[in-house]
Amino acid sequence: MVTLTNEQKIVGTFCGIVLVILIYRAFLWQPHIPPPPAPKACKGEALYVDYAFIDGDKSPHGCAIQCEDRVQRYLVYTDGYATQCEMTPGCFDWGEDNGITCAKKEDE
Repeated sequence: MVTLTNEQKIVGTFCGIVLVILIYRAFLWQPHIPPPPAPKACKGEALYVDYAFIDGDKSPHGCAIQCEDRVQRYLVYTDGYATQCEMTPGCFDWGEDNGITCAKKEDE
């Protein structure tokens, strides 16, 4: 018969608790994921790009022109979607990077 020391019992209990928590979080606990925000009207001037929003290649930095002239813009893709550029003075492709579309001014 194997006898366990108090330290071994403590470590075993700790590992057991961690295992139970991991199993609970992996299979039973579902975090609340809020729905994406409703599309809002695009702000600024339209900037038409030559690629589709649904394409996987988002490498072009379409909003970069905002860094130069400080005019607020939004990107309009060949498939009709539009995403908001970061609010000036920023110039990142904020909507594109976050997968959030906005309604073009013509759509309102």
